[in-house]
Parts: sequence; C-alpha cells; structure tokens
Amino acid sequence: MRVALEISSLDHVQLSGVGVYVGQLGRALSLHSGIFLNGVLPLRRVRRVARVRRNPFGLPARLWLPIFSDRAYDIYHGPDFRLPAGVRIPKVLTLHDLAFLDEGMTSPEFARLSLAKVESALSRGRPSRVIAVSEFTKRKVLSRFPELEGRVDVVHHGGEHLLSHDAGGGGVSASDLASVAPYVLFVGNLEARKNVSGLIRAFRLLKSRRPDFSGLKLVLVGKPGFGFESIRDELARGGSDIDLKGYQSDAALASLYRGASVFAYPSFHEGFGFPVLEAMGFGVPVLTSRESAMSEVAGMAVGAVVSPGSIEEIAAGLEQLMGDSALRAHAVSSGRRRFGEFRWSDCAERTVRVYRRAIEDA
Repeated sequence: MRVALEISSLDHVQLSGVGVYVGQLGRALSLHSGIFLNGVLPLRRVRRVARVRRNPFGLPARLWLPIFSDRAYDIYHGPDFRLPAGVRIPKVLTLHDLAFLDEGMTSPEFARLSLAKVESALSRGRPSRVIAVSEFTKRKVLSRFPELEGRVDVVHHGGEHLLSHDAGGGGVSASDLASVAPYVLFVGNLEARKNVSGLIRAFRLLKSRRPDFSGLKLVLVGKPGFGFESIRDELARGGSDIDLKGYQSDAALASLYRGASVFAYPSFHEGFGFPVLEAMGFGVPVLTSRESAMSEVAGMAVGAVVSPGSIEEIAAGLEQLMGDSALRAHAVSSGRRRFGEFRWSDCAERTVRVYRRAIEDA
C-alpha cells in the first residue's frame, strides 16, 4: 500500500503532541510490512520542505502536486486536522480533540479558526474515514458531526518514545535533580485547559497542611499558552518551591520524569493525554482528572483520580500519593502494566486497518 502522510507539523524543533504523533506514527508505518510511505507537504508550504526534511524521524518529505501525486499513492492521511480538496484517492483524517468547542479552553478567535479548519477538512476534504485518538474524542466528534456515524475509528497512540533516552544520556543532570527533589511534576502547555493554576493552588494548600512536606517542589515543564496570564499571576504570589522550566528536550524530559515523586495532570480537557502515559512508562505515580480522555488512557492504573475543578480533591490526591507507600507501589506497578498496552507498532497496525477500510469504502 502506497501511503501519503502529511507531515507539515514536523517543521519545528519543539514538537507539539500532534508533531510527536505524526513523527512516531510515520516511523512505525515505515517499518510496517507492505507499506510504502512518503511524507508530503502541500504546495503552499514549499518553504518548509527543507526544515521538515531535517525531522528526527528520518521521514522523507515531498511536495504534494495536485493531479500528479494522486497517481503515486493509494491513500492520503491528514494527521493534523487538515485535508486538501481535490485529492482523488481515498483520504483519512485524524481528529485529536475538539477542546476549542468548550468555552474558556481557547481564545474565541482560535476556536473560530479551528472549527473552520475542521469543517473545511470534512466538507471539502471529504475523508472516507476519520481517526479519533480516544473513545472520548470519538464521542465529541459524533456529537458535533453526527453525519460521520459509522466512519469514525478509535486508534490510541503509542507511548514508548521517551524510554530510549537512558538515564544520564544528555538530560537533566543528577545535581539538577537533587536540587529540586522531591518534586511533583507537570508536563504540558501552560494554558487554561490544563488547569495549571488549579494545580498551583492545590500544591500550596498541601504545603500549608503538611509541614513535613516543606521540601517538596512543584516543577512545571512546558510553553506558555492561552490563559498563561492567570498562571503567571499565581506564580507572582511568590514561592521558591515552584520551578518553571519551560520547554525541555526529550532527553531532559526523560530525566525529569525519572526523578519525579508524583506526576500531576488535573487537566480539564484532553483528547488523549500523552504525558499521563509517558509518566506511567517511567514508573511515576499519576494524579489526573476523571474528565475527558485521561481516565480512559490511565484505566485502573492511575494513582489518584480527581475532579479538576476541586482544589481540595487535587491537594488530597497529592497528599495520598506522597504519603501512602502502598498506594504508590500499586500505582507504579499497575502503571507500567497499563503503559505496555500502548505501542507505536500497534498504533501503526490499527491505522493500516483504517486505511484498508477507507479504500474499501471509496
């Protein structure tokens, strides 16, 4: 099967979750028996070709030429909310989340543009099949676009991409880790829908209740996003026990996961929730919310499940995971088992099945 995978999202050094998905899926598809894969970019992104060709996944990058490229492939996959019009071969579209439909999760302008992009991909791009990255996302998609009933397939991500960075392999040094350990770790964009402000308040509540946790730190890893102003206001209230680290390389991120006492991710809305899976792979007890896809990904392996709107529940969950050794041990062992159920090779295999259905449906 000849596959055209749109890889425009690989033109950044600092990859988003979508970029990680595109790169890891592309690499796994390249290793799949019977698949001939090329990364493609639309003509309007011609200036990005050189940057995309330097992607760390070794994926080839070619321009998609209307009419001519149709003849070279059996399926076109738009993994980043976009599909071109006029492509005459069967098409597959991946939808990662519809968080922009929920008020307060993004700016009104971003929500408007995102909805227009998705509606264009569906109406003009006319995909044969749609991939949703979780059952939660599938429900959201069908609720907003009921005409897709029967054409949406759930394909979970893999999660082992950070494990190749062994301890000490160019990441955060042992002395750096020692300077902030023990610590609660958060990884993700610093934005409203991730509930970072709520996590900061819960962390301070925990510290006020437990003088024996006086040395505990909160480490926030990620780039500022929508609503960062409120997070900055929380940080401005003082406290040397909160460490804002910004974006980190994969090697540094792996080291930070390894050194964490607890991973906290009380997000309001996630289409999948990569960091929850990554933390479980490194044997870190996880606190997350029962909203959207997080509990689906973590299953019964999560250490603490909380209502993201309750500062009290988040603080109590952190206290449990920090103080209950039996709970921590269970969370670590069950988390590793759950992590083993998410592999990029499985993601690629299930994606190929979707391709076959798309070709059959065409």
